[in-house]
Amino acid sequence: MTKSEQQYEIALSFPGEHREAVEKIADVLAKKLGGQEKVFYDNWVKGIIGRPNFHRVLLPIYENARLVVCFLCREYEQKEWCGLEWRVIFDMIKRREDDRIVLLSFGQGPFQDLLSIDHVWDI
Repeated sequence: MTKSEQQYEIALSFPGEHREAVEKIADVLAKKLGGQEKVFYDNWVKGIIGRPNFHRVLLPIYENARLVVCFLCREYEQKEWCGLEWRVIFDMIKRREDDRIVLLSFGQGPFQDLLSIDHVWDI
């Protein structure tokens, strides 16, 4: 099974402006879960993301992850790749798979497509 086909325990969705904070979180998660292969963090899988039609690889990663952690902020809503990832996350919410999603915020909001009943943890 290649890295693009494997099921990750956790997939992280974030804009590059917050890479430093997210990388620290990814490191902690990898240690807790037993290795980087358990966490989808883009810097750890450059071999699968630097190719044409990457969206065909990216979308199943988020669809099949046991847990998707989304780091929301103003920049997230403006980014093309975050927007693509958000479509998968929002579809999971629509399918009532919200137990597989954690929404985190860098102290900003409100966020598009979320209702007042959708809990976002401020980190």
